[in-house]
Amino acid sequence: MENIKDLQKNIESNNSRIKFLQASVRKNIQLAAPGQDLGFSHFTTWHNWVYFPSLLVALMAGICLPIVYFAMSENEKEEFLPYLLPAFIISFLLCLLVRRSANSIAKKNKEISSEIRFLQKENNEIDKKINSLENDDYNSKLKIRLSEVVKDLDADGNQTLDLAESEDSFMGLLKSQQNKILKYEKAEGKDFTNKFVKLSNFLKLKRTHMQNLFSQLKQIKSLEVLDNAENLLKSDMYMYNLLLLDSLHMISSFVDDDRISFNIIYEKFDSLNVWNTNFQNQMLGKLDLLNDNIERLRGDISEMNHNSNMIIDQLQDLSHISENNNKILDEQLKKINSSVQSNTILNSINTYQNYRTNTKLG
Repeated sequence: MENIKDLQKNIESNNSRIKFLQASVRKNIQLAAPGQDLGFSHFTTWHNWVYFPSLLVALMAGICLPIVYFAMSENEKEEFLPYLLPAFIISFLLCLLVRRSANSIAKKNKEISSEIRFLQKENNEIDKKINSLENDDYNSKLKIRLSEVVKDLDADGNQTLDLAESEDSFMGLLKSQQNKILKYEKAEGKDFTNKFVKLSNFLKLKRTHMQNLFSQLKQIKSLEVLDNAENLLKSDMYMYNLLLLDSLHMISSFVDDDRISFNIIYEKFDSLNVWNTNFQNQMLGKLDLLNDNIERLRGDISEMNHNSNMIIDQLQDLSHISENNNKILDEQLKKINSSVQSNTILNSINTYQNYRTNTKLG
C-alpha cells in the first residue's frame, strides 16, 4: 500500500523533471515572409537571418528562370542560367533546411509540453491520493481520540455522562428537611426555600445541558473541536461537582444546626450571585449555544470559560468541609436512599484537579 512519504517523493521527482523539461524548451521560431512587418524579435536566432534572404533569392531566381529560359537568346541563357539555377537550388534548399529546423523545434516543444502536462496531471492525482490518505489518517486519529474521550467521560458505557450523581440528591435532601427549614424561616423571617429550589433546578438543568453536549461528541469532525469540547465538559463537571458538594453540605449543616458551616457556604454562594437567576442563565447560556452548533468550539474558547473559571476559583476552596461534615452528610443522604456519597463527589473533584495538572505539565 502506498504511503504519504513515497507519494511525496514521487511529486518531488516529477517536479524536478518538470523543471528540467521547462529549461529545455526553446522559443518557437516564426519564420519571416515577404510583406510582413518585420521586427527585431524575428531575428533573435540564426533562422531568419538565413531563411529570409534565402527566400528572397529563391523567389527572385524562381521568377527570373522562366523568363531567361523562354524569352532570352541562347547566348543570354548561357550567360545567366549558370548563376540563376544554382542560386535558386541553394536558396531553396536553405529554406527547406531552416523550415525543417524550425518545425523540429516546434515539434520538440510540443512533446515537452505534452510531457509536462502529463507530469502535472500525475502530480494532481498524487495530491488527491495524499489528501485522501491524510483524511483517512486524520479520521482514524479522530475516531481513536473520540473513543478515548467518551470512555473517559462515560466509563460504564451507558451513554450517560459520569457525573457524581444522576439523580437529584439535593432536592431529595431538601424535601426530607422542609418542615425544619420552614420552621426556621418563620422564626427568622427569611425565605430560604425559594432560593434552594432555584439552586436545585439550576443543578438539574446543568446536568441536562452537559449531557446534551456529551451526546453531540460523535458529531464532531475536528480534533480541535473535540479537545475543546472535552476541556469544556470536564471544566463544567468540575464546577458542577464543587457546586453540588457545597449545596449538599449547606442543607446538611442547616439540618445539623451547624450555622457556621451553613453561613460560610451561603455567603460564598451569595458573593457569587448564585441565588440570582441571571447568574444561572449565564452559566447555562453557553451550553445552549453549543446545542445549536458544536462547531462554535473551534478556536480559542477562553472567553467561553471565563465566567466558569471565576466561579471555580472561589468554589474550589473546600477548607470549611471537615471529615465530620462529610460523615454527617453521608448519614443524611443514606436516610433518603441516595446513591451519592461525599467521597464520590470528592473523588470526581480530585480526578479533574489531576487532569488539569497533567494538562499544564504536558
